[in-house]
Amino acid sequence: MHAAGPENWVPARWNGGPLETARRGHLDPSFAAVLKDWYGTRSLDLLSGTPINCLLVPWSAGVEPKLEAEQQRILTSFVREAHTRNIAVVGVLYPAAEPRRAAESAVKAKLDGLALAGEAASDGRFLAELRKYWGKKPVIPLGGRDALRAEADWAVWATKEGVPPRVRITSGDGAVMATTTSEPWIESNTWLVQALLAAGGSRPAWLGYALAEPSVQDYVRAIADASIAGGRWIVSLDDRLQAGLWRREAQALAAWQSISAALRQYEEIQHARPLRPVSVLGIVRDPAFPYPEIADEYLNLIHRRRIPFTVIERRSLTHGAIAGLRAVLALEVAPPSDSERALLESFAKAGGTLVAGPSWAPLKEGEDEFVTAAMGSGELILCRREICAPEAVAREMVDWIGAGNLPVRVFNAPSALLRAWRADSGGTVLVHLVNYASSPSERVTVRLQGRFPTVRLMRPGAEAVNLKPDFSGSGTEVRVERVEVVASLLFEE
Repeated sequence: MHAAGPENWVPARWNGGPLETARRGHLDPSFAAVLKDWYGTRSLDLLSGTPINCLLVPWSAGVEPKLEAEQQRILTSFVREAHTRNIAVVGVLYPAAEPRRAAESAVKAKLDGLALAGEAASDGRFLAELRKYWGKKPVIPLGGRDALRAEADWAVWATKEGVPPRVRITSGDGAVMATTTSEPWIESNTWLVQALLAAGGSRPAWLGYALAEPSVQDYVRAIADASIAGGRWIVSLDDRLQAGLWRREAQALAAWQSISAALRQYEEIQHARPLRPVSVLGIVRDPAFPYPEIADEYLNLIHRRRIPFTVIERRSLTHGAIAGLRAVLALEVAPPSDSERALLESFAKAGGTLVAGPSWAPLKEGEDEFVTAAMGSGELILCRREICAPEAVAREMVDWIGAGNLPVRVFNAPSALLRAWRADSGGTVLVHLVNYASSPSERVTVRLQGRFPTVRLMRPGAEAVNLKPDFSGSGTEVRVERVEVVASLLFEE
């Protein structure tokens, strides 16, 4: 697998050695001992039976040369052993690293790739110097999204950005609060993965954030939150788990099995088959849009409303990209070119809903935030303001599309979000559920458009279970008694 390329890499941070100890500063002596001896067959044995086949290791940080040379000497032997097990090794370069020295030593050690951490990812001169000695071999950014430039020729569209997936607590006793008019505030990165995949084209998308004092459920949720959108979270061991694994403590090994089971489920049912997202809404993104935070919130808040959408880069806006959708959000297409106007107005006239800004047509003065006009068999909805409030767009979008037109709906699970995919061959729909609360969701109902006589429930580390579907009109409905953290439903015709 290490020779197959980044598209098949399942990554994990594998921090250790004297460089990591120096980089971290003061450490508990017992944990420092773990880092010192981490690179050997003992840590590689932990990967046996797991999908992880790519390890990110500290390679260069511009520290004292003898210490860095010792780190690379240790890792050179480690890389050889990892390759015998079909595991790729990617060296992480930190901002103070010297590009030429780091690249030349990486070539000698036969590293499979290099990753640029933090500000190094955004430093064009650093990358240019690195490329002189590293060539076209894989380079992966692990900085802010400002580093994600097409001309950088990144092997993976990756970022250190992201939030620990969870429900934001809104009550003093830690309970999840939801009413008939409000949903719990869910922190998710699924929308971010969708944006990365759209911008990166055919390249894989990775999220490189770390979890703070995580539980096993937090690890599983982070894996699922990225995987259900088609991306991957770089598994990042916290100090307690890493030390427990090194000592082969029973609790740590059990946690590792749960993490491995979650990775295995998504690698087998999500990444290993040709799938296309189930969507009713296309959201057009323009990298030149002057308000990127607002653009992100369109995706974030619409995802929270469980509206299945596809991200479309403005340069990729074609008839094929919007075919089959019920609505297109084109607030970032401002002003539209003649060809864009013709394409999207044709979409609306054929029965679609087009949501656009005031640059599309002059508006009379008024107080309504949105103005609706018929356009052929569809409608044009114009936002009166140049910057349309994301909360308002997300709130109204369900009504503009029509709740009955949503292909998948979930009931009795206010802390859960979903993502659905359809097999290229047709006849199969995969619905992923992620519960973002610390307590389970119970008696969850999932309704999917179409008739599917076979429905299987899949959960990490458990045997698949057949559910009894109920048919109502043109839809199929099943009930899942309990969703601890994640569940996937395979609907088959």
